[in-house]
Amino acid sequence: MPVGTLSGASQDLQIERLLAAAREVMSEVPYCWVVTASGGGGANARAV
Repeated sequence: MPVGTLSGASQDLQIERLLAAAREVMSEVPYCWVVTASGGGGANARAV
């Protein structure tokens, strides 16, 4: 379900679950790729 269609509480819960999953992954691996949208519609990727 797209985040935009969730109620405030449901959206907060989904965000917390996503952040918890990201924290778990980051604690288990020394490096990971971060990918963000670029201004031109492409993607920016970097190892962190």
